[in-house]
Amino acid sequence: MGYSCSIRHKDGSEYKVAMNPIGGTYMVNPPVPTEAWFSITFNYCRIFEKVLPEGGIKFFNGKSVDDTLNIIREAIPKLKDDYSDNYWEATEGNAKLALQGLALLAAQCPGGIWDISW
Repeated sequence: MGYSCSIRHKDGSEYKVAMNPIGGTYMVNPPVPTEAWFSITFNYCRIFEKVLPEGGIKFFNGKSVDDTLNIIREAIPKLKDDYSDNYWEATEGNAKLALQGLALLAAQCPGGIWDISW
């Protein structure tokens, strides 16, 4: 289980991107363009709560990508680089990689709206 993070146009239609960063779940050889979607394990929620506004990843739901991208970018350097080969391990480094993926996705979707479900 985890957070399903996608970006939609203001009218609710899918935002398409040329490159979708890898999250916890991804398609092998996805079609291009592909839906702006990213999956993050719940295992990182306590870490996100330390560096993101109240609610962690849930804070972004319904908000503009343009208004939140800097929040993500500012949170990234606050986390350690203790990456693990085990994606599911709740390390700051793994959570940092997830935030970097969100930032890459968001940068491709100006004007988009976050759709975060859990």
